[in-house]
Amino acid sequence: MRLVLLFGALVATVVIVADQSGAQAPAAPGAEALRGTAPAEYRIGPEDVLQISVWKNEAMSRVVTVRPDGKISMALLNDIQASGLTALELREIVTKKLGEYIPTPEVSVIVS
Repeated sequence: MRLVLLFGALVATVVIVADQSGAQAPAAPGAEALRGTAPAEYRIGPEDVLQISVWKNEAMSRVVTVRPDGKISMALLNDIQASGLTALELREIVTKKLGEYIPTPEVSVIVS
């Protein structure tokens, strides 16, 4: 019985000391960076694969690879500078250029 009481007292002491020390589990690597600031938006670069979709126009929708010179080629639009842009910026450019051929085009750009 004394052994059980002694063991219980030892466990209680360890728990109290650990609680008072304020010990915390180590944070995951890079956790501070994730909590404090949002990462910069991804910029398209050479050899990125882009899925460009034009709603209700399968002929204009395609998967393209950014060339080493940073451009992509699309039917009707020819070469478009893609490198250095975000997916949203490229979407705006493609939408504007397609607007000359298609009324109110709905474009999406996904980086694979």
